[in-house]
Amino acid sequence: MRLRLDRWLVALAAIVVASVAFGFWYDHAAGQWDARVESALGEARAADIRSELYLEQAIDASARAEALAEEAGERVQVVTERVVEIREVMVPDTCIPLVAPRDSVIDTLFVAVDEWKEAYETEVSGAALLRLGLQEQTTRGDSLVAVLQDRPGPRKWWVPGVGVGAFTGFCSGETCSGVGVTLSWRIR
Repeated sequence: MRLRLDRWLVALAAIVVASVAFGFWYDHAAGQWDARVESALGEARAADIRSELYLEQAIDASARAEALAEEAGERVQVVTERVVEIREVMVPDTCIPLVAPRDSVIDTLFVAVDEWKEAYETEVSGAALLRLGLQEQTTRGDSLVAVLQDRPGPRKWWVPGVGVGAFTGFCSGETCSGVGVTLSWRIR
């Protein structure tokens, strides 16, 4: 009977040692995770500040580009009207060989202006899509930060741990075993 009790006590001691070791390991791992979370939160906050700065710069650049485009559009209108006036002037037959290349250059420049206008409009739509993507990423980053901040930390020392386990002992002078519920507190 004594040998059997010794085995149970050794098994129980091994369980206690393993539980304590696991507790220390868990606390160490949770501390490392918390350090990674704090680092990630700092990086996310810095990225959020940079994103806001980039967004403001993009909005300012877009406003400057719109002003330049409006000014260029007004100039194109004036130049187009002047070209129409010049082309309406009758040219003597002797000057036609000199005027034809001029008209060709003017037509080529009008095509170039149209291509630049299309390129600008494409650039504006691309910039708008980039701004939307930046805002979406900022929102996603904010939600990630909120999730990281809401992670529960390690259990406080005064909150009891509840466990269920097997026990062996002496009950009324006899050896007994069974299943029991335990409350335990961490001492720090």
